[in-house]
Amino acid sequence: MAINEKFFILTPTPSDKLTITDEKREDGLPTEAAFGRYLNADGKPLKWSGKMPLPAIGDRIYLRINSIGYGRVAGYAEVEDFVGLIVEPESPPDWYVKQTKAQKAEHEKALKLTEEKRKIERLRLHPKWILDGLACVFGAEISLKKGAE
Repeated sequence: MAINEKFFILTPTPSDKLTITDEKREDGLPTEAAFGRYLNADGKPLKWSGKMPLPAIGDRIYLRINSIGYGRVAGYAEVEDFVGLIVEPESPPDWYVKQTKAQKAEHEKALKLTEEKRKIERLRLHPKWILDGLACVFGAEISLKKGAE
């Protein structure tokens, strides 16, 4: 099953429901009503999982996920009806730098193969933003400063 994703979409537009709530289903997961809503360029609602409003391009945020650290918002993404942020980490941890180098090496090797051969060898072509070391994160994975929720 393919994931529905688009990267570097136009800036989402705020809707009339921007705040998220702690409303949960019986299984402990958030209800649909718990998420803030922004609209993509086609007017389709996108869920925002952050407790703060959607940061603007150029804003400095803290990527709590995997302790990546501070970064600047470079763009927006749409992934499975959620709005995400494309972020350029300021000083990524060593593991992140190594991961990006490995993705570049895999990409270079994959470029030399046919699509069929790439599938057999399980090699992927990565989008330029990944090769440039950018991260795609979601509202629940960030804060405005280190140590904040």
